[in-house]
Amino acid sequence: MAMRAESLEVLTRANVPPEQALAFVRVIDLELDARGDTLATKADIQQLEKATRADIQRLEQATRTDIQQLRVEMATKAETSAALKAESTSIRSEIQQLRLEVKADIADTKSELMRFTLTLVIGQFAALMGVVYFLVSALKPLH
Repeated sequence: MAMRAESLEVLTRANVPPEQALAFVRVIDLELDARGDTLATKADIQQLEKATRADIQRLEQATRTDIQQLRVEMATKAETSAALKAESTSIRSEIQQLRLEVKADIADTKSELMRFTLTLVIGQFAALMGVVYFLVSALKPLH
């Protein structure tokens, strides 16, 4: 319990009896001691202010670093996106080219099938004419 001589002196000048002044100072000291954890001195507040400013500076720097990293990541993703778009365009072009080739192959195959079918029809017609000729020439002498 730290009694302050100045407090006693102020109270005695105010015509407070010394016993009462001593009691007041002790009560005040007891209250201050009981609240020692809850009261802050100017130095405590300045120390907290300094620590808070340091924390804010660290957070600002960390935020700047994070933002810079995000910018780099976004730039990388933008480059990747552009590359993917270019690749997609290239693939679409290749698919279109293949589609045209398949259509051309189908047209060629269709033409070949038509020629083959026509050749078969002509061949069957010729064979049928040969059979008819044979039958006509074989049956003619019988009459």
